[in-house]
Amino acid sequence: MRRRLDRITGALGLDGDRVRGWAIGHTLLWAIDGTTVWPDQIEVARWLTAG
Repeated sequence: MRRRLDRITGALGLDGDRVRGWAIGHTLLWAIDGTTVWPDQIEVARWLTAG
């Protein structure tokens, strides 16, 4: 996931850290739906924040 973001941001000339931050926030918003938590979405956010 991070590699794809790096390729896309590089090709478009975007700030990779800013895009990654937006992706983390957006992923976490999708991770919680009322009282339901989607663990796969939480894991994606963890991948995006690692290293």
